[in-house]
Amino acid sequence: RIYTNHGEYITLNNLNELSLSQAVDVLEEKGLHYKIIDSSSFNPQFLPEAILQQDPAANSKVKKGRTIYLWINAKTPPFKAIPCLMGQGTLEEAFERLPQIGFKVGEITYVPMEENNEGNPILSLSIAGEKIECGAKAQYGTVIDLEVGEKAGANMVKVPILLGKTLREAEF
Repeated sequence: RIYTNHGEYITLNNLNELSLSQAVDVLEEKGLHYKIIDSSSFNPQFLPEAILQQDPAANSKVKKGRTIYLWINAKTPPFKAIPCLMGQGTLEEAFERLPQIGFKVGEITYVPMEENNEGNPILSLSIAGEKIECGAKAQYGTVIDLEVGEKAGANMVKVPILLGKTLREAEF
């Protein structure tokens, strides 16, 4: 009375990048069950609720009625803590750390500072014109604008004396 359908199998489709509803339709059409294992990860390269991973893998041979385990992309980007860079970090650090966490570096405003000897210290961070405090949280992918210090006169160049020169000499 017990049978295993030996030799009968279904080839599992590649469900990655499909929406959850599309994947469910494919699985139900083949007589397979599914279980969502995790939906807390967020990958900006995939649509919300797209399949990120499946087990068994695509092209596996499975029997009818088997449960397929799915990991799906979160519906919305998670909120992440913004690192405290003000007074402690430089522009170079901001370009390194913010994207690692999932933020984008936006507009950079330079403020002259007489006492600045090296680098470009971060003076403040803002989102859409509002200054933010250390440890504040923002959604993954948020653009963060930076106000950085710059040694006064760092971008100044010496202007040559052009009086009495021809246009060609001045252009040279």
